[in-house]
Amino acid sequence: MFPFRKILFKISGSIAAFKACALISRLVKEGVEVQVVATPSALNFIGAATLEGLTGKKVFSEVFHDGQMMNHIYLDRWSNAVILCPASANAINQMAAGIADDLVKTLFMAHDFTRPYFLVPAMNEKMWAHPATKASVNKLVEYGVRVLSPNSGSLACGEVGEGRMLEPDEIYNLICETGINGKKVLVTAGGTREPIDSVRFIGNTSTGNTAAAIADEIIRSGYEVTFLKSESANSPKGKCNIISFSSFKDLKNKLFKILAKESFEFVIHAAAVSDYSVEKVVSGKIESANELNLRLKRNPKLISEIKKNSKNKRVKLIGFKLTDTEDRSVIDLAVKKIFLQSQADFVVHNDLSLISENEHRGEIIDKDGNKKSFSDKSDLAKKIKRVITEVSI
Repeated sequence: MFPFRKILFKISGSIAAFKACALISRLVKEGVEVQVVATPSALNFIGAATLEGLTGKKVFSEVFHDGQMMNHIYLDRWSNAVILCPASANAINQMAAGIADDLVKTLFMAHDFTRPYFLVPAMNEKMWAHPATKASVNKLVEYGVRVLSPNSGSLACGEVGEGRMLEPDEIYNLICETGINGKKVLVTAGGTREPIDSVRFIGNTSTGNTAAAIADEIIRSGYEVTFLKSESANSPKGKCNIISFSSFKDLKNKLFKILAKESFEFVIHAAAVSDYSVEKVVSGKIESANELNLRLKRNPKLISEIKKNSKNKRVKLIGFKLTDTEDRSVIDLAVKKIFLQSQADFVVHNDLSLISENEHRGEIIDKDGNKKSFSDKSDLAKKIKRVITEVSI
């Protein structure tokens, strides 16, 4: 069942506007009250008569119309949720810049973000990849807009690439998934720093970029995300609860405290946790004149304690395993060990040989050994989002 009963359905100028009709028709058939607002350019692609016939309501397009001067307030307050479908490159960039030169964008300026705002992009792949569009999408996500990222495929211009608007059924299903407002996901990110003295530490090269990309993708789908990150790790652009940690000990304390307090549907444990800590941390700064010998103590595997310490005993767990070998038998053994030790539901595996500045390939493996490959961080984020929305808790 569709989770919202009153939809303000906005349409901007794009050849993909015809797909909006199928989505509107499905919503109306399910008893959803739909009010359409279209830009003048959108009405060049699809007629007002068609939209009025589907909804049984007058289509609004003009800001200045007798008796309707306050529509930019009333229409937004009337709805349970807003859908902008399709969202053209022009509409996205103008909205991010605060430009309100038509009713669709004026309504956006008056939007109450306690209500969901779904944006469904449709454009040429070069327009979608343009730095201006990327910056605008990120800004809208920061505002609280939920972006339903486009597919790759054949485009209206004859080219093939990312920018093809999602199909109506895909849009419907993704919005239904957000109807479970309040579902919570915990994402850990970045690497621990194990202190040697007051200024030195043992650390690793983790940036938290992959975890941040995953968090942003699931934030867009309406999940409440807690992002537990190292002090040096990057943060998601979307709105979430950010908590920082420093060392293994600090991460352990904060992780178990959060797990005991909040009921999470999923834990995505992407943090690069040190296997060792310094046995005796020196107070103050060690003089650099002499050689230094350090004794390390082994840290327990935090991933093995996540389900035990979770308030939600049915929590689903996604672990990560990085290997440095081309031997498939060694890889399979390492992944199997993660499943056995932690009772993880999925493991994301990649190998150092497949990671570089321009490459980030790997696979998502479930408990039955089924694998889904991913080509880069963006693809991984989308596939993890699909995993967490498909798995029933």
